[in-house]
Amino acid sequence: MAVGDFTCRSVVDYVIVSLDLFEMVNNLEIPVRVESDHFPLCYTVEVNAIPLKSKEAFNNKKIIINKYIWSDDRFQTFHAKIWGRADDIRNLTNQEIGIDNMNIIVQSFTEILNSAGEDMLHSTTINQIHNQKRSNKPWFNQECRNAKTCKLISLQRFRESGTNHDLALYKDTKRDYENLIKLKKNNYDIYIQDELRTISDEKCLWSVMKKQKRHAFTPNQLEIGEWANYFKNLCKTKCSDTNDDLQPHDNDNPNLLLNAPISQSEILNAVYNLKKNKSAGPDMIIPEFLKYSCDLTVPLIHTLFNSIFNTGHFPQGWSRGVIVPVYKKNNTRDPNNYRAISLLSVFSKIFTGILNQRLKAWANEYNKIPEVQAGFREGYSTIDHVFTLSAIIQRYLSRR
Repeated sequence: MAVGDFTCRSVVDYVIVSLDLFEMVNNLEIPVRVESDHFPLCYTVEVNAIPLKSKEAFNNKKIIINKYIWSDDRFQTFHAKIWGRADDIRNLTNQEIGIDNMNIIVQSFTEILNSAGEDMLHSTTINQIHNQKRSNKPWFNQECRNAKTCKLISLQRFRESGTNHDLALYKDTKRDYENLIKLKKNNYDIYIQDELRTISDEKCLWSVMKKQKRHAFTPNQLEIGEWANYFKNLCKTKCSDTNDDLQPHDNDNPNLLLNAPISQSEILNAVYNLKKNKSAGPDMIIPEFLKYSCDLTVPLIHTLFNSIFNTGHFPQGWSRGVIVPVYKKNNTRDPNNYRAISLLSVFSKIFTGILNQRLKAWANEYNKIPEVQAGFREGYSTIDHVFTLSAIIQRYLSRR
């Protein structure tokens, strides 16, 4: 192909530039490609600028992420190691925990749990910039790729020869490719429908749904400093130095539902309700570490929680979180187009879960929440309100 030739059989393409850029444009060419139905127009613009790094230099920016992944096959190893540190855990439990030594004890406890699960530590290497696109068509397998390649090769052969024989061959390979695509897609849809009919577990259901909703990967194009400034301004609130708005606590008539010491049964229930296979916080403790060591670790957690409850001092390690921005839509350079997810320590989840259960029990017992509030309440549903509203509308319409 050369300048002046058609880039396809029916359309003439061209490049429009301003007069200021006209002198900078050179090396206009039309390269031959087999993976597209059109030939691209390529040109070079000569400008005085800072040279950019090569793609290889960007791809060499790799991040190593260490995380624990629970394995039932290694439960016995974890169990043996955690009980091998039983004396250390009991020594921490027997100490008098206060504001001065709370962070040290929490750090020691975290180190014991991490060392017990070291066989489940996995390292994952990721690139900061991904060039490979994730396919959003699970049914598009190697057979489809081969058929697509045959179609493109026959197209290229026809473009070079222009004969009716090659044109007929291209039409045949194109028709075969399109029929194969339809067949693969229909078979995959039937497979998903059959799988959905047999699912009885919620986790498996969402796993299948995510496969159907798979999107192309969108790389993060913001620097770490931009994220830091964005979240600082997002969470910036004016806090009063005084507690004038707080109501005084009635120490003579304490409410046992809210102010009673935290019991071990509350901790056991909270640990039991933790979901498995969840990401850890900055301390890297996963829920399974506590679920499978309750007999040994709950007494220490019980002592720590009551010390926090009595002193009002929360450990620094449990106050930190890892913010993960998840892209939603539109401009990838705008941080407002991301949904922030915070990965918190599993200990803080247990502690706040206990407080949440107490507040719900207190609010229900003293009727602090009106009966009409159905959202975010256990045993209630907004569907009831929708049904009531629908019945009222139908009754009104029937009178007309």
